[in-house]
This record gives sequence, C-alpha cells and structure tokens, in this order.
Amino acid sequence: MFKFILGPNGQPLAVFVGENHKDEILLYTKIAIAYFKSLKQMSNHGLPLKPAHHLLPSSKDGLLFPGKLTVLQLEQETKLVISDSGNNRIVITNEHGRVEHIIGGCNQGFKDGDFKNARFNSPQGICVLNNIIYVADNNNHAIRKVSKSTIFSYCNTFAIFNLDVNH
Repeated sequence: MFKFILGPNGQPLAVFVGENHKDEILLYTKIAIAYFKSLKQMSNHGLPLKPAHHLLPSSKDGLLFPGKLTVLQLEQETKLVISDSGNNRIVITNEHGRVEHIIGGCNQGFKDGDFKNARFNSPQGICVLNNIIYVADNNNHAIRKVSKSTIFSYCNTFAIFNLDVNH
C-alpha cells in the first residue's frame, strides 16, 4: 500500500510504502503545513467536502474493498474468512471461494445479533482464535466476536485501553 503526501500545487512531497507510518506521516505533514503556510501557499479556510459513501457501488454479489483474510481451520474443512469492508460485512467461504455465510449487510451500523441482523461499519482486521472469529469493526471502534451464528460486541476502544496485558 502506498501513501502519498502532495504539496499545494500537487507536487509529490513524500511516499510511504506499507503500513505503520502514522508517526512519520503526522510529523511530515506538520512540517509541510508550516513550510507552505510560511510561503503563503496555504490558507486556513475550510473545504466543503463530505465523505462520498453514496458514490460507492453497493455490491451484494462481490467484494468491495476487502480488508483482510484469515483461515478458519475446522476439524473436517477449511474456511476463508474475509472482511468485506466496503459492504460492511464478513464473508465466509469454503476453500474454493464458494460463499457459505454472510455476516452483516451492506448497510453500516453497530448491532449485535444473528448473521443476518448484525451490523458492522467498515470491518477491517480479522483473526481466529479457538474457532472464534474476532473482527476489528473499524468505524465503530470496537472488537466484535463471531461465535457460531451470533455476533456480539467483545470490547470497545475504552475497554482495549484498559486491558492489563501483564495478567
């Protein structure tokens, strides 16, 4: 994944490859803003921008911005678990890609429940531990737990910051 920082005239200032560059991007952005403001090439007025979620195609049949993929190894079979971030759902397929379960739906939300009624908001990271699927529900700032046919909120951002990792 590439991340670009552009100057006020569209000139490339920096390129970051991969993930985990938050601190560098914040520092570089802060310095670039101060520099271009000193040259009077930037102003402080706001831009009338809104997220363009309404422009994204709803894709019930395909994936839209798949975030992560992990393997769920059961006794008799292997499943692929895919975070379908743009469609606000988790898709579980067999090892050949045939869809077996869809958890959540195209409408974003924050709702626990069965596979059909549960709602996510841009689920990203996923992992499997002891045949339980854990989902980083990105825009809900929550970790969600998928167990058999139900989803419930495992912890939110507040709880994560209060975990005692030494015990």
